[in-house]
Amino acid sequence: MGKLYQGSLPSRDVEAAILEAQAIKNGLNKLGPDKVVWDINDLSLLPPWGTFVGPHIKSMAGYFVTTTGRNLVDEIVDNLESLKEFGGTLDIISYDKVPFFEHKNN
Repeated sequence: MGKLYQGSLPSRDVEAAILEAQAIKNGLNKLGPDKVVWDINDLSLLPPWGTFVGPHIKSMAGYFVTTTGRNLVDEIVDNLESLKEFGGTLDIISYDKVPFFEHKNN
């Protein structure tokens, strides 16, 4: 997962990354949503919404979601599984570097 955190994971490392992602998910499942760390440099800071989270969030494994509403941890595992199946490289691209997509009706 260290390589993925740095931005790129080749398929030769995917088996270890899947095991590590599953271990991370299991660990996050054991932590309540009150254990969120919003700022590693100031552990007293809370998210903008404070301590309120929806009743469907039971653990830290379900705390973060993608912009499309999918569970972030599950999304990472799914992408690792795809890398395992199809090969290649899994790259993390910063959202601010993704060009804006505009759908035009014709």
